[in-house]
Amino acid sequence: MSSQMPGRSYIPVATHLTKEEEIKQHKGLRVYFTPVPQCDISYFNTSAAEASFPYYLAYREVTQEWMEAHYWHINFPEDCTVNPDLWKIYDLDAFVEKYGPLKAKGWDEVWQKWEENKRTGEVETEMAEFPPLYCE
Repeated sequence: MSSQMPGRSYIPVATHLTKEEEIKQHKGLRVYFTPVPQCDISYFNTSAAEASFPYYLAYREVTQEWMEAHYWHINFPEDCTVNPDLWKIYDLDAFVEKYGPLKAKGWDEVWQKWEENKRTGEVETEMAEFPPLYCE
């Protein structure tokens, strides 16, 4: 988990195993990209990091074949799939105004749900404000 800057590549790093061993031992492995409230690395050693998991922006399924074919890089957000519940979590109008549309698979569907929700008013977003996608 780390802060994200659109257009950059991120290399998943395993702490105890090699990248290849990590993938072999954890089938269905995903890398989640979450907004982080600060740039202090100590943030990742707190329960605040776990609290951010439900608010992930996008994820990437990690397989040996895919990672090898992409030189062990994940480009955020292009290589990822949008959190399908993003429209329930964030004010996507404010999000798009600040960052532009999230260029990940599933964005159009999420945006469509957001637009529909604005018409019907079914769901109030949990977070009108959101932490930066990268240190500003």
